[in-house]
Amino acid sequence: MGLIIKKSNKLDYIQALRGFAAMAVVICHLRDLFHGTSYAIFVDRWMLPGAYGVDLFFMISGFIITYTGMSYASSDSIKFIVKRLLRIWPPYAIWTLLYVVYFYGMNIDSSMYENIVKSLLFIPLNFDSALYFGSAVLPPGWTLNYEMYFYLVFAICLMFGRFRFIVMGMWFLVTLLSIPYFLNLSGYKPAFIGGGYLNLMMQSLIFEFLFGVACALIYKNGGYFINSKFQVYFCLILALAIPLYAYSFGIKIQDHGPANFGMFLMPSFLLMVLCGKYIEENISIPKVLTHIGNVSFSLYLCHIIVINITYRIVSLFVEDPVYKGLATVVITIPFATFVASISYKYIECKIHTILERLVFGHKFKNVSERT
Repeated sequence: MGLIIKKSNKLDYIQALRGFAAMAVVICHLRDLFHGTSYAIFVDRWMLPGAYGVDLFFMISGFIITYTGMSYASSDSIKFIVKRLLRIWPPYAIWTLLYVVYFYGMNIDSSMYENIVKSLLFIPLNFDSALYFGSAVLPPGWTLNYEMYFYLVFAICLMFGRFRFIVMGMWFLVTLLSIPYFLNLSGYKPAFIGGGYLNLMMQSLIFEFLFGVACALIYKNGGYFINSKFQVYFCLILALAIPLYAYSFGIKIQDHGPANFGMFLMPSFLLMVLCGKYIEENISIPKVLTHIGNVSFSLYLCHIIVINITYRIVSLFVEDPVYKGLATVVITIPFATFVASISYKYIECKIHTILERLVFGHKFKNVSERT
């Protein structure tokens, strides 16, 4: 799985990063298998930081949406948001319902029905509880509430044509800095009782989307690329060393956002983007990594169910809780990737293509460009 020096496809390295982010989240949730054992504290220390794959996801999302969204005209706002919904909602809805059926069966009360509807409409379950805001019925769905908010802002900003990014900057300046300041809210999770959707809009975590936007603008400018082989490899080593150093010494691994572990992922992502041209022209990313990147959204949605199914199967043959957890970890990673590949092919791609034809009357150009 080493890097192979030859011609590679554009943005393969971004896909690989996306795959890494998804797998990191899977590993984070696998730590639950060891709770109640003598290794619980050790496992939490070394596996919990995988949660910050979410921070990397948000930067990549800001980057890709900006990279692909630049081709949209000011009149394409509705088209953009509809494409986003056709991309995100069907697999999310299907895996949410599968999650409910698997874990709850027919034991669904009115409160659960309400939560399902809220989750499928990207409405947080508890607006007063930052940062996750009550999560969602399908636990990873809390991040999609942020994603859809960012998509909506981007769609609105498209209407301002060549001033779209200026308007976007002003919008986030107001919502992320000015409003919390005037409401006298401090910390990286500003919120107040009864704040509703405004509480989500003020979260500093959203800066990571904005950082991804800035990286995409730098990339599209083309004047800041690092082309020297020595400088590129130095920057790539540095990009790896920065978060690895923080991870090794447990620095800022308490929560999400640029005030926490995100502060180490942001410079790393920028360095990768600055080396982008050289990577694209000289380094081929192994197909297994780009494949995981392609199926990363499905992997993100399905892995909770896959972990539970794997654990139940392993429990039939292994009794010791530690060995049971280890066996589940080893089996879950390839198994979840396999399930995600099936989901990607038959839920993400096929359903998306059918819906695009119904709505727009043509086939979507390139599935791999989507986030």
